[in-house]
Amino acid sequence: MATRNLGDSSFEQCYRCYPVSFIDKSHLEKGDEIIMPPSAVDRLASLNVEYRMLFESSNDFAGQITHCGVLEFIADEGLMFCHIG
Repeated sequence: MATRNLGDSSFEQCYRCYPVSFIDKSHLEKGDEIIMPPSAVDRLASLNVEYRMLFESSNDFAGQITHCGVLEFIADEGLMFCHIG
């Protein structure tokens, strides 16, 4: 799940998460940036967000939470790619 708190408006979306190595971007394994789908930036633009965006990403099943930025909005819809480890 990726969340961005924007006061009265917020961005909260659930994505299926895969390691960045699945899209030949293994150089991102040591970073704190993720790859999200284009619909995410479309939604964020409609909320008039300020850049640089910081997201909270959580895995409810594992009880883990982290924070990250977005490198690119090129993932297939419903998917998110990030450092897993």
